[in-house]
Amino acid sequence: MIALLLNVGVTNKGNEALVISTKKVIQDFRDDIKFINVGSEGDDENQIVPQIARNPTRSPYPWLYLIECVGIRALRRCGFAVSVSKKSKLSIYNGVDVVVNSGGDQLSGEKIIGNSFLNLLYPLLLDKPVVLFAESLGYYRYSVNRLVGRYIFRNAKLILVREELSKEYLIDLGIDAGKIFVTADPAFVLPPAPRSRIDEILRSEGIPRIPDPIIGVNPSGLISRYFNDPEKSEDHYVQSIADVIDYLIETKEASVLLIPHVYSKDVDDRIIIQKVMEKVQNRQHVFQITNEYSAAELKGIIGLCDVFIGSRMHATIAATSLCVPTIGISYSHKIHGIVGKTLGLERYIIDINKLDSDVLKSVAETVWSDRSSIKKHLENVIPEVKEKSLLNGYLFAKYLESDLSPI
Repeated sequence: MIALLLNVGVTNKGNEALVISTKKVIQDFRDDIKFINVGSEGDDENQIVPQIARNPTRSPYPWLYLIECVGIRALRRCGFAVSVSKKSKLSIYNGVDVVVNSGGDQLSGEKIIGNSFLNLLYPLLLDKPVVLFAESLGYYRYSVNRLVGRYIFRNAKLILVREELSKEYLIDLGIDAGKIFVTADPAFVLPPAPRSRIDEILRSEGIPRIPDPIIGVNPSGLISRYFNDPEKSEDHYVQSIADVIDYLIETKEASVLLIPHVYSKDVDDRIIIQKVMEKVQNRQHVFQITNEYSAAELKGIIGLCDVFIGSRMHATIAATSLCVPTIGISYSHKIHGIVGKTLGLERYIIDINKLDSDVLKSVAETVWSDRSSIKKHLENVIPEVKEKSLLNGYLFAKYLESDLSPI
């Protein structure tokens, strides 16, 4: 059994956590599956095949491949035994039994139609079964995304969503409820690196034993792009983060650990971390993770924290899965669906368009006061959430057992 796994990457550690965990929960139930990894980046070690549509808005070629798929589909409908040329990039779909989209939020929200849509349209037009695996879907700003999304959702064989809000959207869109299942993000079951490795990382970073309590902060190089107010900018976001860091140092005698979670060139979290450091007054109490580490290693580092403030979805998943009281800064429905509804921590989420220094300090104060009860709450909730993470693999295996027919 060969599965083509889309949206595989190495510099976005949330993506890495999702892909590793997706493979694990699938292979827990089907150990006969061989994965072909497809993504926009990769290296020899990870053996990632470049995805066909990489920059569709800048190049005509992804759209030409779409026309090629339409032509092949039309000829097949007319009874001609047409196959994809081995010289075509579309030949990657030859011999594949199922296409699995592990994109997290790649099919949701703010972006205009792009590579994530096109890379699913290709296999659908070539009559390959597509499974959407543990996704956050919908809530589109642009009508063209809604139209293309509806086509993909209607033709996908199985849709696994990681929160209730996505299912509600799909039902409102008229998608068959019988093939939609609410599970949980697979990354909840990703184990952290062992403490010995974390101590080794801290030594290599030149970080001594960090005095307790430790507040972890994950600034995002992307999130400020989602301000609706033109008067707010990256500087507003950076200042808000810096202000809460100084506040926690001064009022809680805390140490602060700045932790990147994405290392991609255009949105490297380490760049925004440096900008935050320039604004912080109490720098002697702030420590930075400066090198690139795996998702499991970053999860182990996050696990050192007494409280965590996260601007990246999978940084907050890493924290909450380890029962660390967490503040989530949100730019879309995914954090509200996962951290808010699934974990019951809605009151500790701040929408990016409501973010300022006072709001962040107020929520930080609340989380600090509630940290013991939040930790106990997570200790009760997380085991059930991890079971729902494994449910992804079970439902996928059941689908395969039905001979690649809808459940």
